[in-house]
Amino acid sequence: MPGVQLYAVEYPGHGRRRDEKAAADICSLADEIASHILALSAVPLVLFGHSMGSVVAFEVARRLAVVESAPPHALVVSNITAPHRLHRREPLPVTDDGVWEHSYSIGGIPKSIYRSRVLKNMMAPTLRTDYEMLNHYRCDPSSQISCPVTVLHSDSDVLTPLDDASAWSELTVGTYAYRSFTGGHFYLTDQESLVARLVSELGIGNPVKIPRQRESSSADRTHTSKPGH
Repeated sequence: MPGVQLYAVEYPGHGRRRDEKAAADICSLADEIASHILALSAVPLVLFGHSMGSVVAFEVARRLAVVESAPPHALVVSNITAPHRLHRREPLPVTDDGVWEHSYSIGGIPKSIYRSRVLKNMMAPTLRTDYEMLNHYRCDPSSQISCPVTVLHSDSDVLTPLDDASAWSELTVGTYAYRSFTGGHFYLTDQESLVARLVSELGIGNPVKIPRQRESSSADRTHTSKPGH
């Protein structure tokens, strides 16, 4: 969108950075990302993360919040249990076979890639590192942020119950909004342009009008409130 500049984060050990040593944990990863953001010009910043990336974005927001000139304008998170509840859920698998099967079962790996032993041997260790970071992460429930938080949540995500997604409202003293989408854990594949527009418009202060994905119910609507409402 005009007036919006996009910066994509690539973790060490992933993609073009695959030859680098992976981050030791989510907090050290957030430290690195925050340091890069602070080197940019001070402009309204919207942080967006999906799944584990939501937790990383939350930790980045916490770090930026203590810098007077750099608090984020908004945080948008997608399909992940609120950080202070992650320790309650069943641990993710931590073997190459386990993470490969699990990622395929939730739609993270196409069938053509899933069947390739070569690609499995290449990709599974990286997935395992991400799974281990999530398993070991712990969040202080008093670690609130002040910027608005918007939660994007798909109705068929087997990893994130509605109650755990809505618990993000407990981690901000700013406004909180919830939006439901149709799809599984990786619903972004089908909703990419819509989500990109939502995130972009949050950054430049324009109203966001999102078409309904299906017949509305009590859980299928945009909801904005102050914590405790």
